[in-house]
Amino acid sequence: MNRALSATLSVLLLAGCGLAPGLGRPAALDLSAASAGKAWTYAALSASDNDLSEDAVVLERAARRQAGLPNVAPVLFVDRDKADDSLRIYPGPKGAVAEAMPELDSESPAAMRDLLRFAAKVAPAKRRLLVLADHGGGIIRGINSDDHRPRGGPGYSVGDFAEVLRADPVDILYFDACFMQMVEVAHEFGGGEAAVILASESETTSGSAPHAGFMQTLDEGSRLGTDAAAARLVEAGAAMARKDATLSAVRPAAVRDLVEPLRKLSGALLAAMREDPALKGKLREAMGGAVQYVHETDPHYALYNSYRDLGDVLDRIAAVSRAEVAAQARALAALVRRDVVIGHVEARTFAGSSGITIYAPAGEIVDAGYVKTDFARKTRWADFLVALNSGGKWANPVQPDKYPDAFKRPRGVVTTPPQQD
Repeated sequence: MNRALSATLSVLLLAGCGLAPGLGRPAALDLSAASAGKAWTYAALSASDNDLSEDAVVLERAARRQAGLPNVAPVLFVDRDKADDSLRIYPGPKGAVAEAMPELDSESPAAMRDLLRFAAKVAPAKRRLLVLADHGGGIIRGINSDDHRPRGGPGYSVGDFAEVLRADPVDILYFDACFMQMVEVAHEFGGGEAAVILASESETTSGSAPHAGFMQTLDEGSRLGTDAAAARLVEAGAAMARKDATLSAVRPAAVRDLVEPLRKLSGALLAAMREDPALKGKLREAMGGAVQYVHETDPHYALYNSYRDLGDVLDRIAAVSRAEVAAQARALAALVRRDVVIGHVEARTFAGSSGITIYAPAGEIVDAGYVKTDFARKTRWADFLVALNSGGKWANPVQPDKYPDAFKRPRGVVTTPPQQD
């Protein structure tokens, strides 16, 4: 695990996004003095206006309990599962202040923007960590759901959230949600929007992330640089309640460095399949054996079977390809493990993970929305996937997601009771 010190760290915990206009004034206007000079703002937006509402209590307890930390200022916006029950918690002169606020639209990227602005007013600090905690569906289905947002509103992509951070970047972006540690997701934030992304390749159980412990870890390591602090958080996250999950820290800027070599590899694979039609079957079988984080039989969630470990996918491509193509794949895999992933913990179930996934259907339908993503186009990875998953003829196997809102529904996974952290 690389712990190289980097520039200063910012922490903003964003547990779900979306804020209604008119935040109102904080109860005490001198709160900034209580947080002035602190190392980090730990701002959380809990988008729990759905079946995860009861798990929001973990964040509430953490924000209240850690309001007096000397180096970390927690700020929390909570959107629970009823209308007009949103709450904000922030540090005041005598401890945590909790007050009602206008109903959040926690599915909207505007909530993230408003949270950042509010946190800057009431808890300014040198560094920020932003966490989006809610349901997650990776690059295709995105993050955050709000059962009380106006129906018929726009569906938001990961890129919509990245656009907010383009104008107001953070040091660490923490996705406390399922399936968000993807190379395609990180690419959206690789232009300086976030220095490090902390997330899981796997499913997570809402309410299991040790937020109070994370705050304590940052408080104790207040002089650490961004990379080192993120690696420390990954280690702390190993104590998460679910033992079949992963947690890793990646550099989005380093993901941008993968674009050109992956574009060349995609082109080389396309050419190789044309020259040797039998290679297509070998590649499908090889990729199909790469580490995946669920084995869903429910068609609503079968999409996630195609979120496979990037390092392992590249290793397996190399194993069945001719020498020059294999060399390109191995070089990319080494780049991922050396420069992209700076900290990683995994359950024994997923031994061999590199710390970041890629969309890699093998013998399956290719999602039409994925084909349009910036990463897929620039790397030609979508062109490769379409060719790989076509039949004997180079027919287009692309279809739109049949269940775009599936990640918002209860998955039937046994969740961990809220922790007393």
